Order: sequence, then structure tokens, then C-alpha cells
Amino acid sequence: MQINSITGRQVPLILPLREDLVKGTAVFINVAFLMESGVKLILPQLSRLAQRNIPIKILTGTYLNVTEPSAIYLLKFVLGNKVDIWTYVNRLDTKKWS
Repeated sequence: MQINSITGRQVPLILPLREDLVKGTAVFINVAFLMESGVKLILPQLSRLAQRNIPIKILTGTYLNVTEPSAIYLLKFVLGNKVDIWTYVNRLDTKKWS
């Protein structure tokens, strides 16, 4: 098994993330905030998972109002009830719950 660190210098994080997403048997995403531009980067992979009835759960925060409501609306519009999205509406840093 090859182990390496993804720094984004030679290989952008999005490439292995997309590869791993399509292999998933369940997806749990914990991010400090959601942005529509980021959601669009992985939406095709999430859509394929949803078609296979793979559970998709996302935890995000609203600290400093960085999370874009349009990102949440896009996820719900495309994935419907196939995605569960939780938001913490306080100063909680969601990464502390990992």
C-alpha cells in the first residue's frame, strides 16, 4: 500500500477526492463551510453515489456566514432526499467534532 500526503503542489486534492468518492460505500463530509463552486467540483460524483443509494451526509458550519445558501440549495436540488445536510448555527468549528 502506497501512502502519501496530498499537498496540492503536484496533485490537486480534487483529483484523488473524486476518485475516492466514486468508490465509496458511504460518504461523510465535514467541512467548515460550503461554497457553490466547491460543490460543483464534486457534484457529478455525488450524483452517481445517490443513484446507487449510497448514504451521503454533510456537516457544515455557518461561522462568519461563509457557507453559501446556494451551495446547500444546489445539493438539495440535485440530490434531493439522497443527501442529509446538517449545519451548526454558532461559532462551533465543525472540525473539532471529527
